[in-house]
Amino acid sequence: MTSRKSHAKNVGPLKQAETIIEIASRFGPLIEALPDVVYVKDLSLRNLAVNARYERLVKRSRDAILGHTDEDLLPPTLAASCRAADLSVLKSGLAQRYEQVGDDGTVFDTVKAPLLGEDGTAIGLIGVSRDVTDYKRVESALRRAEERLGRVVSEAPVVLFQIDRRGVITLSEGRGLAALGLKPGQAVGASVFEMYAHNPAILESVRRALAGEAFSVVTKEAGLWFEIHYQPQRGAGGKVESLLGVATDVTARVESEVEVQRLLAVEKDLRDEAEKASRAKDDFLALLSHELRTPMTAMMGWTYLLRQKEVGSPEFNQALEIIERNMHLQAQIIEDLLDVSKIFTGRMRVEQRSLDLSAIVRAAIDVVRPVAQAHGVSLDLGPLSSIMVVGDPERLQQVAWNLLSNALKFTPDAGKVLVRLKRSRDTVELTITDSGIGILAEYLPHVFDPFSQAERALTREHRGLGLGLAIVRHIVELHGGSVKAESAGTGCGSTFSVRLPIMAEARAQAPAPGALPPGGLEILYASLPRLDGVRVLLVEDEPHLRKMLEASLKGLGADVEAAASAAAALAAMDKRVPDVLISDLGMPGTDGYALIRKVRARPADQGGEVPAAALTTQTRVEDRTQVLMAGFQMYLPKPVEPAELAAAVRSLARRK
Repeated sequence: MTSRKSHAKNVGPLKQAETIIEIASRFGPLIEALPDVVYVKDLSLRNLAVNARYERLVKRSRDAILGHTDEDLLPPTLAASCRAADLSVLKSGLAQRYEQVGDDGTVFDTVKAPLLGEDGTAIGLIGVSRDVTDYKRVESALRRAEERLGRVVSEAPVVLFQIDRRGVITLSEGRGLAALGLKPGQAVGASVFEMYAHNPAILESVRRALAGEAFSVVTKEAGLWFEIHYQPQRGAGGKVESLLGVATDVTARVESEVEVQRLLAVEKDLRDEAEKASRAKDDFLALLSHELRTPMTAMMGWTYLLRQKEVGSPEFNQALEIIERNMHLQAQIIEDLLDVSKIFTGRMRVEQRSLDLSAIVRAAIDVVRPVAQAHGVSLDLGPLSSIMVVGDPERLQQVAWNLLSNALKFTPDAGKVLVRLKRSRDTVELTITDSGIGILAEYLPHVFDPFSQAERALTREHRGLGLGLAIVRHIVELHGGSVKAESAGTGCGSTFSVRLPIMAEARAQAPAPGALPPGGLEILYASLPRLDGVRVLLVEDEPHLRKMLEASLKGLGADVEAAASAAAALAAMDKRVPDVLISDLGMPGTDGYALIRKVRARPADQGGEVPAAALTTQTRVEDRTQVLMAGFQMYLPKPVEPAELAAAVRSLARRK
């Protein structure tokens, strides 16, 4: 490194310059080897020594640099900045660090320190300036990237977390924290093993990740489902130092999957039910064929024998008795089939008039008494006091006869059948108890299902199509009542109970047909089941029919809210949940099927389980099936009579 001596008149500054040049020469090879800009100045801030990097910076030779100040060599702004820094160092006597920016945007990281003479006073300074422009550019880019990443993490609907090997949370960011009741950074410093001690699944996942396993898992926390990805973070030696995790709220997805599984299970149940119904249909057709052909075979055979016998002979009379008995059997089968057809198509009707239920029961007993006597079965009647009800005498007698016949059929010879008629405050209960074969526990819930029998196919001991009890239940429900079966099991007998509403004593007689006398409307309603306090939501788009049905129900004491559309009905349910829903099926816009599906989708406390009946003009079997599958419990074909509607509402209200 070369230098040039100054011929200043002042010997002191000259001596100082020589000392500075000597010091610079001593470290010349090191200064030249440095990639940074190095310069040595005297107290007048003249350059006395520089390296090659300085020459390239100012684009001048060394001879053109030495002895000159920064004002001669550098752009004005940078020269002024350097001069101020030089003076600050010389004044303080301490090394200082600066960041300086050139006019072209070049950034220098500069360190300047005073050069001390033998007496410890400053005789000049040395400076080292490093071009950090690229570093600053990268640093700025990284800072911007970090800021962008921070915004992404803070706004993303996820939770980003880091946990060190001790289980301490060192990072907790993301908008997903709000779902957990946390703020970004709030959990930092907390122990994950203490914070989530209530959730063993999370703690087990943390242990796995800290043990070095990378994996994903779906975990429930705070009532929500999160898909969490765990990634171990390893140090230079390959040892796990922490774990990084990302948790995403997947509650909607999990609930959708659960709903899909539920729907698949429902679909499977419906398919199983359909297959069961198909098998029941096949079994019933085989049974029907057997039940019809058996008496027909007997009649054909005895008819042939009649041709061979003389009139009046013992065999002749026996043949006539057998033929007549089998004719009655076939007639009963046909009657049962017709009744079931009426039930399925909604065409079964009941009259509504006052009657003495005890008389109905006595008449049914008189019919079955010969059969009981023939088999030595004792009929214990008990007291049958007069009790007035409203209903159809023929249909109610059919109920009593079916239950009595059923009891006798399954009671062995010398058995016993008890018949009791008991009155409570507003109902009457008919119970028929036998000492017969009893009912299996698994069959008991299905005893009133049509085409259902505990005995299978052609190996059964007792004849019949399995329709009688289904007809009984439908008739009783049409009268606003209920029926149930009880049995302790095989060999323990069974009890069938029919409960019907009692007519008020002051309203014992219904009006005669024709014009109503003064007060006749009250008398008419008195013959129908009362609906006091029953909240009914009536949905019918045809205004005249809606008003008629509303007036009919209100006349029986019901609290009726009428709606002209499905939307109005749902709005009404939002305000008050009814006890019973009566809805027309054919409505513009949203029909009755869509309405009942929306109702069934509601929670129970918002009316999702409200008993419902459908009003329709369609009476085919497939139409009724569709109605029941949609979510209705009852099917009322138009034109619907007020009596039938009232009985349906009462029956549905009792199911709630």
